[in-house]
Amino acid sequence: MKSMIKTPKPVKPRSFTDPDEAFSAVRDIYESQTAFLREHFLAFAAGKNGSEKFRACYPYLKISTTTARRSDSRLSYGFVPRPGTYTTTLTRPDIFDHYDREQIRLLLLNHDVPVEIGVSDVPIPIHFALGEDFHLERDLDQLQIETFAERFDQPDLNLMDDQIANGLYHPPSGTPGPLALFDAPRTDLSIMRLKHYTGTTAKNFQNYVIYTNYQFYIDEFIKIAHGLMMNDKTEGYTAFVEPGNKITASRHTPDAGKDHDGVPLSRMPQMPAYHLKRPDGSGITMINIGVGPSNAKNITDHVAVLRPHAWLMLGHCA
Repeated sequence: MKSMIKTPKPVKPRSFTDPDEAFSAVRDIYESQTAFLREHFLAFAAGKNGSEKFRACYPYLKISTTTARRSDSRLSYGFVPRPGTYTTTLTRPDIFDHYDREQIRLLLLNHDVPVEIGVSDVPIPIHFALGEDFHLERDLDQLQIETFAERFDQPDLNLMDDQIANGLYHPPSGTPGPLALFDAPRTDLSIMRLKHYTGTTAKNFQNYVIYTNYQFYIDEFIKIAHGLMMNDKTEGYTAFVEPGNKITASRHTPDAGKDHDGVPLSRMPQMPAYHLKRPDGSGITMINIGVGPSNAKNITDHVAVLRPHAWLMLGHCA
């Protein structure tokens, strides 16, 4: 017999003409849905067994328009290409706050119709709700691991492809078109993989990303970054993050001298990343992609989900 599916309290879709209010609705839905999953996972891990399956879903953004125009033709985003209905699921408002607000603002400006925010029917896999720093199996015994998939939704790699970004997706007749290159599950997958490959969490990635396979470039970048953190003139940079999320804050910030959760790694990840951060994300990320085109293809695919414009290579791949 199938388990009963328990979900959070229903949320009615709402329409918005203000980008900040729309984003706040997205954030509220996401936080309440993931909090629901985390609460029941912790109870499950504590041995409070039951027969229910727990499910929560991503927020969605939808727009329906009879026009296809742009107020600024220099921008290649923030509009739909033709009249119709378009939608996408959204995730991680803590990372995409500036991006989501700007996209919503431009949609409202270009098409002069409200956007709709609600709860989608796309489940949030429990791994993504728990975040990059949570090691799921560490807190479960063998029996819990065996029954885990019966209680929570798992990542479905069949749904996490790049068909939209590659121009291969054609929505069935009568269904909305895609409003984003990457939907929420695909975005969450890249967020998790970036931590695995680079040893740093996705929230540290900056707008300008440099890829290299020369270690001496990395060494010089580290030297420059540490110097900036100690100098009087920081050029607006406030922190430097190394693999293991080891943070060195500028001595001119309130965080200077404080302990941070990150620690230096005894063994480097496959493609270590270093982040010279600015508060608005306009800093520099540098990644050592190592040797081989496969590494370069892998990491750029995942970074593109966070920073679609971030393409700069130093050196070459053998």
